[in-house]
Amino acid sequence: MLVTYSTNSLVENLIGLCAERTVEEKWLLAPSKRIGMQWLDHVAAAGRPVLNFRVKTPTAFALELASPLMAERGLNL
Repeated sequence: MLVTYSTNSLVENLIGLCAERTVEEKWLLAPSKRIGMQWLDHVAAAGRPVLNFRVKTPTAFALELASPLMAERGLNL
């Protein structure tokens, strides 16, 4: 099932996450890094500090998870 958010509810949820976990590392899965950074810009514009976010695309995230096994098997993309 695909869950989609309107920009406002996504930004509101990110604001809440930033309030709860200000300095912890956080990952944001976004369609592109540019879009992810725009979402974080909205959070910052709302007055909430945006610390330790890592914007990841689905492809980059999948490769990060698969890379140890790929290296073990001598595979590359």
